[in-house]
Amino acid sequence: MFSAMPQPLELGKMSLMAVLQWGSRELLKQASMAEITEYQGVGEVFLGERNGFRETTIDTPIRQVTYDHQRMANATRFQSQLHVPYMRRPEEFANAIAEMYVQGVSTRKLKRTLHAMTGEVE
Repeated sequence: MFSAMPQPLELGKMSLMAVLQWGSRELLKQASMAEITEYQGVGEVFLGERNGFRETTIDTPIRQVTYDHQRMANATRFQSQLHVPYMRRPEEFANAIAEMYVQGVSTRKLKRTLHAMTGEVE
């Protein structure tokens, strides 16, 4: 995984899936930080403090994405809309899986499809 913006030559050597995963990772990290910035605002009321980052992995249609989400300390009212504790996959992704099952996709085909989408090996 990349922690900084890859140089254009490095991007050209990466597969499309690797570029998408890198972009997703960076976008999720920035969105996590922006969500906390918005929550804290600019008022004088103490609304908790940033407390480092935690690496999180979620399943997505473009395979697993590992990203750093911003942590908060002393912020009992803060509830992230992006990072739900113990979330393995976004709700929309889980709903799509359930819909495939309801539509009659066999368990074997569903399992094969999930492995292909998440990058897991059987």
